[in-house]
Amino acid sequence: MLANLMCILKKFFELLSESDHGISAGLHPLFAKDTDARILIRSIKLYHMFEDVFDSCQDIADEVHDLMLERI
Repeated sequence: MLANLMCILKKFFELLSESDHGISAGLHPLFAKDTDARILIRSIKLYHMFEDVFDSCQDIADEVHDLMLERI
């Protein structure tokens, strides 16, 4: 059971890492092609919201990982 959960957490951490790279990579083209300040501001707010969600998921995964380590 713990081994399965550790595999799931490992994959989850990998996906979170990929999301961080995706967010950063997504911002660069946005600034290259859009010049409308309103679109840029909305897009940046949206990216920050996604980043906050991913950070919260990271916090939860860290807590689950810590709990598992305490049980071992």
